[in-house]
Amino acid sequence: DRLALLPAAALLFAIALVAAGGDGWNRLRAFAAPGLEAQAAQPVSLEAWLDPPDYTEVAPIYLSALGGGEAVQLPSGSRLIAQVEGSDAAPELSLDGVVQPFETLAPGLYRLQRELTGGSRLAIVEAGRELAAWSIEVLPDAPPEVGLTAAPGETERKALALPYRASDDYGLETVTAELQLAEGRSDEPLTLVLAAPEGASRLVEGDHFQDLTAHPWAGLPVALTLIARDGRGQEGRSETLSLRLPERSFSHPVAQALVALRRQLTLAPDDREPVAQGLDRLAAAPEAFDHDLVAALAMMSAASRLKQNRDPGTLEAVQELLWETALRIEEGDVSLLVQELRDIQKRLQEALDRGAPEEEIEALLDELEEAMQRYLQAMQEEMQRRMERGELQQLSPEEMQSIPQQSLEQMMQELRELNRAGARDLARQRLEQLQRLLENLQAQPFAMPDPAAQQTLEQMRALEEMLRRQQQLMDESHQATQGNRQSDQPLSGNAEAQERLRRELGQMMRDLAQQLGEVPQNLGRAEQAMRRAGESLRGEDAEGAGQAQGEAVEQLRQSLSDLAQRMSPQLGPPRDGQGMAPIGNRRPSQDPLGREAGQGSVDALEDIGIPDAGELTRAREILEELRHRRDEQGRPLQERQYIERLLDFF
Repeated sequence: DRLALLPAAALLFAIALVAAGGDGWNRLRAFAAPGLEAQAAQPVSLEAWLDPPDYTEVAPIYLSALGGGEAVQLPSGSRLIAQVEGSDAAPELSLDGVVQPFETLAPGLYRLQRELTGGSRLAIVEAGRELAAWSIEVLPDAPPEVGLTAAPGETERKALALPYRASDDYGLETVTAELQLAEGRSDEPLTLVLAAPEGASRLVEGDHFQDLTAHPWAGLPVALTLIARDGRGQEGRSETLSLRLPERSFSHPVAQALVALRRQLTLAPDDREPVAQGLDRLAAAPEAFDHDLVAALAMMSAASRLKQNRDPGTLEAVQELLWETALRIEEGDVSLLVQELRDIQKRLQEALDRGAPEEEIEALLDELEEAMQRYLQAMQEEMQRRMERGELQQLSPEEMQSIPQQSLEQMMQELRELNRAGARDLARQRLEQLQRLLENLQAQPFAMPDPAAQQTLEQMRALEEMLRRQQQLMDESHQATQGNRQSDQPLSGNAEAQERLRRELGQMMRDLAQQLGEVPQNLGRAEQAMRRAGESLRGEDAEGAGQAQGEAVEQLRQSLSDLAQRMSPQLGPPRDGQGMAPIGNRRPSQDPLGREAGQGSVDALEDIGIPDAGELTRAREILEELRHRRDEQGRPLQERQYIERLLDFF
């Protein structure tokens, strides 16, 4: 230290300590270790959030941003995730007073995860003081509810129809129907998938059609239970219902015999020898099934397998072979086309449920439309062959078309528009209607018409004409009471027309008594009213005649309605569900029940609230614009991801 600076520095340091007074040594320590003081002053940080189960599709709840106001509602099974940083000691979670320590990840860093299924107050405590606290309300996850909305039914082609409804507080995973043979046997239950919705669908309802006529249990009593499962694995079950599965009726004697042998295998699977012998006898008489070589070989093969192979799997294969042979003998290629239609409908339903791309749905709609055209063509050809063989009355070309071609094309076009607009729920409803229509589109000409039903229908048409004439006579009587009658002919001139009408009614009553075994009471009252009207007309009593004729009109109308209700099982439901369609409210193309001619029992064309063309066009334009913006790489990634989520939703 040649310049003697060190003593000067020591002197300045001593002067500084004296000037600092009592705080001098603290300032010296802060100068020597500044980092330690800063670390001691760092505050404790807390992050906490709730992660609901994925199947609920409820967004995460960020607890750290919430105050201590209203209780936080969370689904049962939600995970609490909390992290504390900057604490000298491990914090603890207090749930209604029950304590759980955090896990130490690093010095001063702690983390905790816990599933919450109950409790009312959460608190995070450090060294005896609360860092944060929340009131919570854990919402229980109730099991699904499921049931039938109406009694099980069957379509014209004997498919089982199950109208159902299922709901869950968060979302349904599957809705199934379980069938158990009610013959006291321990067979494995038959499970039908009614719905497997994509995403968390809280409500699923609709009509499920399942063709079980080919199943060995067809025609046998079963126990039916609907089962709904949610994302948590909970099950909801409906009441068990007993029913007899629909079975197909065969008109060909050999087909009937094959089905009977098939059922014999179901009821007595170990007693195979009588069935094999029955098949041998059928195969030995090929003239009974038009010498169909394929059918004969199938019968011989089935008989041989039953005799030589005792494997349980053989029974199922033989039963399937017998069913296909019976169908071949009964109706040729039509049965194969029916199955093709059902397969395509099933694939289309599954594609709609899982949210398949628009292009995949469009391709399936093309397949469905082509299959429908082939099916309708095959039906008409089969009808023509049966008319040529005399098995069916001759029909006009218009009558041979079971439903208007325009109606089918309209339904398919609506399905396409709904798919392009992203209205998948409405598309599913429309597809169900199309399924119902096709299932009920049994060509009524495939069976010989019931002569009694045809005769009664003719009587109904005659009764309707009688009602029209009676109304006309009543109107003339009413005009006479008002002084507005244009003709100068006395009312007694109408008495003869009234008497002719009464005699025609009497003959009709006798005919109906032979057909139905009784005379409808309303017709008897109408006949008495007509008699009184005739007497009043002969006495120039316009007011009395009008009153009696009004009563006759009312009784004739009631008779038409009663006959329509009696005939509805044979002729199908009326369009308005009210019996006979009112006079004057029917189009010329409608029959006395108010149905379009040729529709038979087809009733699946009701309105389901399809959006109009403008709404569909606008929705499609919006979807196309969203797709365009999603594909623009110049847009921010966050925006494109948001658009992608929107498109996934729709």
